[in-house]
Amino acid sequence: MKESRVIEFDASVYSLLAIQKACHRFTNEASFEIRPVVREGASFVQVSLSLLAERDEGGLTLLVQQLNNEVLDQQLRELVKAHEEPPKRPLPPPLPRTRL
Repeated sequence: MKESRVIEFDASVYSLLAIQKACHRFTNEASFEIRPVVREGASFVQVSLSLLAERDEGGLTLLVQQLNNEVLDQQLRELVKAHEEPPKRPLPPPLPRTRL
């Protein structure tokens, strides 16, 4: 029987995009269902994952650990990218056309 598990990520710590990117990285091993959840005033992102093929014992636990690491990695990449991008400035108006 193929194993499945539901895990939750705190939406105040991890972005939806980081979680989606992390799940995408493992789509060759599992299928994912991602949905936002609000409980007792706190927001979470709930991820249901189901293995695509049988794995040996502990395979699902290993995949969950790898997914947790990848979510952290993707979140940190987002933070670094946000700090590296120069501030966006509006383009100057075009120069007037002149004839010589």
